[in-house]
Amino acid sequence: MSKELENQEPVQAQGAEVEKIVARGVVSARIVVDNSGDAERTLDIEGVAVVSTGAGVEGIEQGRVRRAGAGEDGTGEIASFNCWGTNGMNMSMNDAAVVSAAEVAAAISDFVVEVRKKQF
Repeated sequence: MSKELENQEPVQAQGAEVEKIVARGVVSARIVVDNSGDAERTLDIEGVAVVSTGAGVEGIEQGRVRRAGAGEDGTGEIASFNCWGTNGMNMSMNDAAVVSAAEVAAAISDFVVEVRKKQF
């Protein structure tokens, strides 16, 4: 546990009963991320970033790649992926006729690099 969390005083509202259990801080989180901020994207990419205090992004789970602008109903999904550690990644192509596997892998790789740059 970080020094910040060890030294943190419990937060208590005035007149509130003393809590037996105190939340001291967040150690890890799962955060939905996507590339919707990239106006030039040709593929919509999203996933769940696994983030740990002190370690940053440890991986991305439940990654999905769709044609840009495809519906949220799962139609147009080109690939799915997961990544972990420094270099681990797997990708399953669902529709290789739409976009080449090499292009999808490169787009996922770029996405992962950008997600790892984020300060959560």
